[in-house]
Amino acid sequence: MKKSVVLFVVLLALAIACTASADGFKVGYACNNFNDTFQTVIEKYAREYAEANGVEYVYADGHEDELKQQDQIKAMIEDGVNALVVVAVNPMGVDPIIDMAAEAGIPLVFVNRNPFSADDGSDIPDGVYYVGSNEIDAGMFQAQYVVDKIGADEVAKLLVETCGATDAQARACLELAELTAANGAELAEKFDALAAKHGIPTDSEAYALAHEGLSTLGMIVDQAAAIRPGSVIADLKIARGLDYYTGSVYETFLDGVASLGSICSGGRYDNLASQGNRKYPGVGLSIGLSRLVSYMLHTAGAHANRVSPASVLVAVWNESERAESNAIANALRARGIAADVAPTAAKLGKQIKYADKLGIPYVWFPGQEGAGDEVKNIVSGEQNPADRTSWEPDTVNARQTVVID
Repeated sequence: MKKSVVLFVVLLALAIACTASADGFKVGYACNNFNDTFQTVIEKYAREYAEANGVEYVYADGHEDELKQQDQIKAMIEDGVNALVVVAVNPMGVDPIIDMAAEAGIPLVFVNRNPFSADDGSDIPDGVYYVGSNEIDAGMFQAQYVVDKIGADEVAKLLVETCGATDAQARACLELAELTAANGAELAEKFDALAAKHGIPTDSEAYALAHEGLSTLGMIVDQAAAIRPGSVIADLKIARGLDYYTGSVYETFLDGVASLGSICSGGRYDNLASQGNRKYPGVGLSIGLSRLVSYMLHTAGAHANRVSPASVLVAVWNESERAESNAIANALRARGIAADVAPTAAKLGKQIKYADKLGIPYVWFPGQEGAGDEVKNIVSGEQNPADRTSWEPDTVNARQTVVID
């Protein structure tokens, strides 16, 4: 069963359905920070839904403090809640919360901040759920939903009824939103053709205002094309933060992986910061790092070429001489060479096997009884004298790398 859903109230409905009735049912809601307006909206509807269904409802504000939130959840469980709703302070550190809920035997639902990476929900434990939308796609889908769900005719009707546009103006807006171009000249040509089609004079104020914005957009596309031809297009369907951005906005997609959605979005805002009467503009972007990493690991097959980043393991003859092995490792690290020290003073064969298991290509043998140090390449079997102040690993084996199958 797919565990990712998009309606928050499903949680409380699910919780109530787990019992014969809602009588005596208590839900705990632990939020990351109620200073977030969106979180206050979620909390409001959760509380109203709970009250309408006779569910006792308690909540807590974590104030973006991970340990504080864990203590609040522990207190809720001790207080006898029958289900937990959590907007995690740290989505990457939810194991303690999952363990507490599992030990108490109560359902746990994470909201908004998704702590899981698998698109099909296969990494979500039993009794745990995630309620929310895909944060990267949500922005695009909001605009696409309007057109796709209610149709262009209904969008035109909304423009007329809510914005005061005429039928002709509404249709012209929809046609304008369909314009795309690979360069400034193409964009200007298509816009002029559209203006002529709808009888907009080139000397009118409306034309001049639109032409000014499109000229700037065309300049941006042309400048980008000079750096990387064909990588940037003008697409007037893109709309982001109309009450926030004051200039061009953009979204970025990976070639051949359109289903991944936008992985980098942003735009220009003239009022980014101010000092007295002086305002400072800026251009900002947000990169979907977790989405990119998830794609690399689960779809593209990226993985480290070896378990350990260390390029050399310093052997330990016996525990009484561990300090010398540590000193060698520290000297190598100071020169930028990733080094580890054997965890036990086992037989050398076992220490070499340990290095091989972790993919560490070299084993360093500290000198004994006046003899010098030696290092062994366990890939080739070659062993040579080595000086901690000058030895360098082979460049092929020096660093852990990421490879794609």
